[in-house]
Amino acid sequence: MCGSNLSKRVVVVVMRQAVSSVVVQVVGVLGLLVSLQRPLLSQVVTYCPGANFYSAPGGGMSVSPEVPSGGIGMLSASGVGNRLGRDPHRINGWVEVFVVGGRGGDPKGPYWMTEKDFRCGKFLGI
Repeated sequence: MCGSNLSKRVVVVVMRQAVSSVVVQVVGVLGLLVSLQRPLLSQVVTYCPGANFYSAPGGGMSVSPEVPSGGIGMLSASGVGNRLGRDPHRINGWVEVFVVGGRGGDPKGPYWMTEKDFRCGKFLGI
């Protein structure tokens, strides 16, 4: 009689672990789906030569950022999210960025660029 109670307890423990594993997987998948909705929110990428900057989304006349000596090194979408508290990818097809040079950032930013130009750069981090 004592042996049968032990086997019932083992089955219950195994069932709880299986349910726990499924819950962890479901939460992980939900987190992945949420992060895919805003993939550019907190990225820093290298600058691609030839990429155009704009003062507003939608195109028009391109602008030249004012960068310190050393040239444009990186584009920071995370700066917009962190410093200005807004989603840099809130307009479909456009990304709001800060330009970062070898010796500091551009004080006139942020700027807008097409998503294609932003994705051209190599991902550096968040």
